[in-house]
This record gives sequence, structure tokens and C-alpha cells, in this order.
Amino acid sequence: MTTTFDELLGTYHDLSDSERMKGSYLEQLVEQYLENDGVHAPQYTDVWLLKDWPHRPENFTNKDNGIDLVAACTDGGLTAIQVKFYAPGYRIQKHDIDSFLSASSKKPFTSAVVVDTIEGDWSTNAP
Repeated sequence: MTTTFDELLGTYHDLSDSERMKGSYLEQLVEQYLENDGVHAPQYTDVWLLKDWPHRPENFTNKDNGIDLVAACTDGGLTAIQVKFYAPGYRIQKHDIDSFLSASSKKPFTSAVVVDTIEGDWSTNAP
């Protein structure tokens, strides 16, 4: 059974002319979701796409570090967020998230979240 969310992901897939564009659509959706969802929104004071993060250190770029969004937590911490737009059934491998785990484990981040579209379990070697 196809859900509205599945249809939206299908639309993103159809409208995209590259994997990067497909990912950008999903990143923007996740940003809006985290800012407006009744469960998640109270945990954050702000959510930004990495490029829009106003306090991004000058030497901090997204060159292969996997951080797509940054959220300011109500407790004062910062959450690094990676968004993975993979086909249902894909099993996320450790190498898919290694650079994100490395970057998000450093200051100024206090927590990390991965949002994915795989609809299943990750591989046994992925955390």
C-alpha cells in the first residue's frame, strides 16, 4: 500500500535530475518536519540546512562530512543531522555514514541523527 509520504518521495525522485537534487528535496522536508512536528519541534529551537547555519565555523565545510542539517537543541546542544535518500530495501553500510559519524562526534556537536528512507534494517556492521 502506497502512503502519501511514499508518493511524496516518488515525486522527489521523478522531479530530480541528479542524486544531489533528490537529496536536497528530502533535506528541506526533514528541516520542515523537525521544525513543525509535535514530537520533534519542542526539542529544537532552530533547524538549519548546513549552508544556512548562522554560527557555522569559517573552517567548517560540508566536503564529504555528511552533515546536511544542524539543529539547536533546547538544552543548548547542537545536533548534526544526515539525511539518506536510498531506495527501500537498501541496507545502510558503515562506509555510508563513516564521515558523518566522525564529523558529528566533534565539537560543537553534542548529538547526531540519521534520517533515512530505506524502510528496513541497516547492515550488521553499521552502528
